[in-house]
Amino acid sequence: MAKVRRLSLFALLVTTLFVLAPATIVFAQEAAAEGEETTTEGEGETPPAEGEGEELPAAPTEEEGEAGSVQDYFAKGGPVMYPLLLTSVLAGAYIIERLFTFQFAKIDARKFTDRIVELVKAGKRGEAIEECKKTRGPIAAVFKAVLERADRGVAAAEKAAANSGAVELAFLERGLIVLASASTIAPILGFLGTVTGMIRAFEGIARAGEVKPTIVASGISEALITTATGLAIAFPVLIMYNYFTSRIDRFVLEMEESTTELIDAIEDTQA
Repeated sequence: MAKVRRLSLFALLVTTLFVLAPATIVFAQEAAAEGEETTTEGEGETPPAEGEGEELPAAPTEEEGEAGSVQDYFAKGGPVMYPLLLTSVLAGAYIIERLFTFQFAKIDARKFTDRIVELVKAGKRGEAIEECKKTRGPIAAVFKAVLERADRGVAAAEKAAANSGAVELAFLERGLIVLASASTIAPILGFLGTVTGMIRAFEGIARAGEVKPTIVASGISEALITTATGLAIAFPVLIMYNYFTSRIDRFVLEMEESTTELIDAIEDTQA
């Protein structure tokens, strides 16, 4: 499991850098734009006549256009986009971490159970314990706990199975509360952005004293962008949460069936 944790930490770092990079660029662009506006206002120079000394701007490349659209989209979403960004980073990191964990925990439960039961029936309990130590996954951990207490009787083995199973289940469920919370919080944050965007739109109308599309456009754009972003985050997170829940249910079913078979084999050898 140490290898899984190292990979999970690496995945968290990569995900954080990947998602936060656009936001950093947006910060830099906004600061540069503000500096340019301040310089222009302080110069007070008469603008040149139309067409004098002007150079047509170079057409943006396809890559620059795509990057600009993402950054503009984020900037137009307003301040609510930052908690949405944090929510997506946390959810994405836990999704990657759980994928690694479940992939490394997956084994052929039927083949492994048959192998351990065969060793137990042959009276090779020590060899069976060593086999469990070399095998990854929750089933191997539960089997190891059961075999280490098998000499104390079936009741002790069953208690060990229950305790070890609870520990393994908690490990499998780790991080699911984050995904469940993210799938709920993201749409709420999106709706909060809708409210703040509409407030901005009406404030613009109040200042101007009249209704013009250009006045309310930025507020309405903020409202729609945050709502769409919140839903776009919530949908995949909810899907992955349900997927992980179903995987855990299968793990639990395999643990129960395999442990019952192992305890029956131990009981037969002690009869």
